[in-house]
Amino acid sequence: MAEAQLGTGGFGIVQVWTNKVTKQSVALKRCKFGSDVSLTTRHKAQWSQECDIMLRLDHANVVKCMVTPDGLDPGTEDLPTLCMEYCSAGDLRRSLNKSDNCRGLPEAEVLAILNDTGMALAYLHNRRIMHRDLKPENIVLKPSESRIIYKLIDLGYAKELGVSSMAQSFVGTLQYVAPELFLGHDYTRSVDYWSLGLLCHEIVTGQRPFLPNMSPGKWIDHVENKKYEDISIEQALDGSIVFSGHLAVESQVCRPLAAKIEVWLRCLIDWRPDVRGKDSNGKVIVFDQLQEILIQKIICVFSVLQSRKFYYAITEETTVSHLQSLITKDTGIRPDSHLLLSSRATPLLPHYNLHQFLEGLDPARPLYLFTRQQPRNRVSDHVRGVDLRIPVLVQSFLKDTRKNLEDYHQKKMFSHGYHFISQEVDLYRSLITGLHTLLLYLLGQNKGVNKSSQALKSNCDKIEARHELFRESMHHDLTKYQAQAQRKDRITSKRMVEAWMKAEADLSAKIEEVSTRVTLIADNTKKVNLCMLQSQKSKLCSSSAVDTSLEEIEKKSLKLYDNLRRVKASARTDCTAKDIAQVVVKFLKKRDSLLQEFYTELFQLLECNFELDDLMSGEQMLENDLNEVNVLVSKYQQRRQNDVWTLLAEAIKYTPRDPQSPPVNSLSFGQSPTIKLSTDESEKVQQENQSLRIAFQQTLDETLTQVESSKLNWDALKLQ
Repeated sequence: MAEAQLGTGGFGIVQVWTNKVTKQSVALKRCKFGSDVSLTTRHKAQWSQECDIMLRLDHANVVKCMVTPDGLDPGTEDLPTLCMEYCSAGDLRRSLNKSDNCRGLPEAEVLAILNDTGMALAYLHNRRIMHRDLKPENIVLKPSESRIIYKLIDLGYAKELGVSSMAQSFVGTLQYVAPELFLGHDYTRSVDYWSLGLLCHEIVTGQRPFLPNMSPGKWIDHVENKKYEDISIEQALDGSIVFSGHLAVESQVCRPLAAKIEVWLRCLIDWRPDVRGKDSNGKVIVFDQLQEILIQKIICVFSVLQSRKFYYAITEETTVSHLQSLITKDTGIRPDSHLLLSSRATPLLPHYNLHQFLEGLDPARPLYLFTRQQPRNRVSDHVRGVDLRIPVLVQSFLKDTRKNLEDYHQKKMFSHGYHFISQEVDLYRSLITGLHTLLLYLLGQNKGVNKSSQALKSNCDKIEARHELFRESMHHDLTKYQAQAQRKDRITSKRMVEAWMKAEADLSAKIEEVSTRVTLIADNTKKVNLCMLQSQKSKLCSSSAVDTSLEEIEKKSLKLYDNLRRVKASARTDCTAKDIAQVVVKFLKKRDSLLQEFYTELFQLLECNFELDDLMSGEQMLENDLNEVNVLVSKYQQRRQNDVWTLLAEAIKYTPRDPQSPPVNSLSFGQSPTIKLSTDESEKVQQENQSLRIAFQQTLDETLTQVESSKLNWDALKLQ
C-alpha cells in the first residue's frame, strides 16, 4: 500500500510502501511514468549503476537496499526499481530548514552527523567508491532507541574508481561540489572531502562557508584567493569581502570543539585537490582527525556568579587541581574558594579522581561553580558587572534600527537577534538550575551540621555529668583528708591540696568554655535553619519553571525570523532590523529585573553556605576540644586517686606498732570481743588475715612505684 511520496527528481520518484500484514515500510525509487522514453543511454546506465552499487553495500550509515518484495513493481531490466529501508525522520535539509536551527544544529547532533557521515564516507572510499553528491538532502534520518541514525542515500552520482583514481564527468549539486569538479578538471575522492567540509560548516553555523548569498559562479574566484587558514568568506555590511579562519561564535557548538573543527576544516576545504585531506607525507588524515574530534572529552563549567559557561577539553591525565587552575584563570576565583557541584549536588573535592567523579553524570549538563567566600558587593553592583555577550550584528542594529539592509544581512540580523535571546534564556535556565543545585547541596550540609550540633550537645552533657561526679568525689576526698588532718598522727600535703583545687578550677573553666561554644553553635545552627527554610519557600527555589515572559520573548524573536524568511525580499515593506531590535530591548529590560531577583536569592544562599562552612569548621574544632576535656577529666581523676593511694601508703609505712605486735605485712584486722574461736579456727583466721595483708602491701608497693615515676611535683609529706 502506497502511503506517501518522499521526493521526486527529473526522472525518478520515491514513495513509501507499507505491508498491510507485517506493517513493514520500505521506500521505492522508481522511474517516472514515461521517463523511460526520454532517458538517454547514459542516464539509464547511471540509474542501473546506482541500483547495482546500493545492493552491494552493507553499512549502518548507508541506507540499506534489498530485493523488491513480491507484489511491488520490480521495474525493467535497464531501469530496475530500487527498494530501500524507510527512514521516517526525513532528510538533513529539513532539519537545517527549521527556524530554530538558523544558527546551526545543537552540538550533540553535530557530532552524531559527523560520526555517521564520516563512517559512511570512509566505508565508500575503502571500497573505492566516490559519492560525488554529498549534501544535506542526501543524508536521511532514522530514529533508533538511543538516537537518530544518519544515513547516506542517492548514490546516483557515485562512481567506482579505476586504477588511475581519476574522473572527469561533471556531477553533483553546484553549491557543494569541489572547485576542480566545478571547473571541469580531473578529480579524485578528495571531492568528497570538500563537500564534507561544506556540510560540516553548515550544520555548525547554519550556513555554507563561502559567500552563501552568492551563486557558485560569483564566489569561486574569491575562494581561489583564500589562504589555507581561511575557512569562511562573508560579505560585510559595507559590501567588502571578509575572510575568516574561525567558525562564527553565534552557534550551538562550544569553543574547544569549534577549535578542533576549524583545524579539520582547513584540511577538508583546501583549494588544492592534490593535497586536500592529506598530511605533508601524502597520507589521508581526514578520518583520523575526525576521530580525534569525536573522542575528545569536553566538560562544561557554569559560573553562576558570572552567568557564563566555560568549556575545558580534558584527558585521562587531567587532575582536579589542573582543572581548578584553568577555572581560576578564566573566572578569577581562587581554587580554595571553589565550590564545584555536579548536577546531583555532589561537590568535586581536590583529592577526588576527576574521571571517576564524572562517570555516570549526564555530559550535557554542566558542573556548577560557586564561591565559598561571603558576597561583598551589593546585588545591584554585581548585576551590572555580569557579562553580556551581544553579537556584533545585534550591536549594529541596536545603534541604528532604521538602516535598510539587503536580504542576506536582514535575515542574518534577525537570526543573530534570536540567537542572542535564546542563548541568554538558556543561561537563565542554567542559573535557576544552579540555584536549585546549590540549595540541594546546602540542605545536605545543613542536615550534617544539625546532626553534629546535636552530637556535640550530647557529648557536652555527658562531660558535664562526669565533671559533676568528679567534683562530688573530690569534695568527699577533701572532707576525709581534712578529718584525718585533725588527728594526732596525721599526714598532710599543702601542695597536693593546691594541685587538686587547681585541677578543679582548670576543669571548670574549660567545661564552661566548651559549653558556651556548644550553645553558640546551636544558636547559629537555628539561624541557618531559619534562613534555609525561607529560601526553600522563595519563588525561585520553590519552582524550576523559567519566567514565562522570557520564553514568550524568545518565541517572538524566532517567529519574527520565521516570518521574515517566508517573505521574498522583493515583497517586503520593511527592510530594517527595527522589529527584532524592539524585541531585544524588551528582553534586556526584563533580564535586568530577573537577574536582580536571582542574585538577591543567590547571595542569601551563599551567605548560608559561608555560615555552614564556618559552623562545620567550628564543630570539628569543638569536637576535638570536647575529646580533650573528656580525657582531662579522666586524667585529673586518676591523678587524685593516685594521690589518695600515696597518702594511704605513707600512712601504713609510718603507723606506730607495738613491739610485740606482728609486722605490718602480717597485722590482723582485730577480733570482735563477742566471738570466741578455737585454736584451729584462730590459726586459720590469722593465716587468712596474713594473706590479705600481704596482698594489700603488694598493691601499695606497686602504687608507690607508679607515683615515683609519675613526676608529681609535691612538697615532702609532713608527718606529725
